Amino acid sequence: MRALLINQFFFPDVAAVAQLMTDLTEDLVRRGVEVSVLCGHARYSRQQNPLGERGHHAQSLKVHRTFSLHLRGRSGAIHSMNYLSFLLAAPLRATLLPKHDCSLVFTNPPLIASAGWLLKRLRGTKFIYVVEDLYPDVAIQLGFLRRNSRVTQWLSRVSIALLQRADRVVALGDGMKRTLLEKGVQEEKIVIIPNWADGEQVYPLATTRNWFVGHHRLAGKFVVQYSGHLGEAHDFSTMLGAARKLNSRDDIVFQFIGEGPRKGEIEAFKRDHRLRNVVLLPYQQRQHLRYSLGAADVGLISLKPELEPLMLPSKVYGIMAAGRPFLYIGSEEGDISQLARVARCGFTVPLGNVDLLEKLILKLYQDESLRQTLGRNARAFFLANFDRKVSTARYYDLLNDVLGNGTRVTSAPPKDFPAGGAAAA
Repeated sequence: MRALLINQFFFPDVAAVAQLMTDLTEDLVRRGVEVSVLCGHARYSRQQNPLGERGHHAQSLKVHRTFSLHLRGRSGAIHSMNYLSFLLAAPLRATLLPKHDCSLVFTNPPLIASAGWLLKRLRGTKFIYVVEDLYPDVAIQLGFLRRNSRVTQWLSRVSIALLQRADRVVALGDGMKRTLLEKGVQEEKIVIIPNWADGEQVYPLATTRNWFVGHHRLAGKFVVQYSGHLGEAHDFSTMLGAARKLNSRDDIVFQFIGEGPRKGEIEAFKRDHRLRNVVLLPYQQRQHLRYSLGAADVGLISLKPELEPLMLPSKVYGIMAAGRPFLYIGSEEGDISQLARVARCGFTVPLGNVDLLEKLILKLYQDESLRQTLGRNARAFFLANFDRKVSTARYYDLLNDVLGNGTRVTSAPPKDFPAGGAAAA
């Protein structure tokens, strides 16, 4: 079996999808699949994995890098030029590669699934569309595209056509699946495979064994942590509002780890309100995630409600792998909120409800028993449903299904749902 994975960013980049693809390629190779990757030379971030290009996985797969721009800057025009360069180069390069049985095409940049469709038309290569984010819908909701413009309407038609022509479409959750159905994708084509974290790399860690705690002077502190992309899709005003209300507490720290276009906003709020309890750190190297995530007492996740059916923050899986509860700032109807209730590992806070967020932080601070129970629930549910080996095994089964090797993959519900809802606040 020969599989081609296509995405603009790949190892050694630190972008979330690049890291997930690295995991997936390694695990598919271990199962005997001949894997190739088509990606760009450019980096999503200036940071990269310190292992460099010659990581151990690179010995067992072929990585084909094609031209793509890497212009610096935060403007939409610069991002569009970077994406467009790869979008134009990759489909042509894909047709020049040796024939593969199946392509798995991710969504960076938007519409790169055109490469999978082209291979299907020209060579009969099976085409799996892995939807990490639904475009142009995300760009419309964030205000980067006007809903009724001709360009937006054309992009929407192309996106729907590509989704409908794929042999299988991978959705990250129930909300995304419902949106795909509304776009006319046949239900039998849609498979839900969540993203993941590596439970062997990230696991519950005692404070006494965690160098990160001492290095960042967190001993004796209650750490409320956001770790991940500081992007436009996320709400930080509710978090910062709670930090402002708790600024007089020397024993509670709000820690923001990551990079992104909203970082300046967080820095400005901290400066303007003289917040002593807000700490900003850059992305941590992947081999250090067990320590950085393990330094938190509670994790923070956020997503604007209008984006709920279009994307799903994968940072939740790292928090759960570390055996930590989470507070989700978003819609009570979304997938993350449902996960908090069903797995009994966290709580939901509507956007803007600073008082409730403060109340829940103080409750978890004061009730160590509740915190420990929620953390154990998170780890147990994670191992059953979102561990790396669980999700990558489903991709292996999906490849066999698409190629007619006798395996039928459906959107099975998560395993080991605990009875009842989340613990009461």
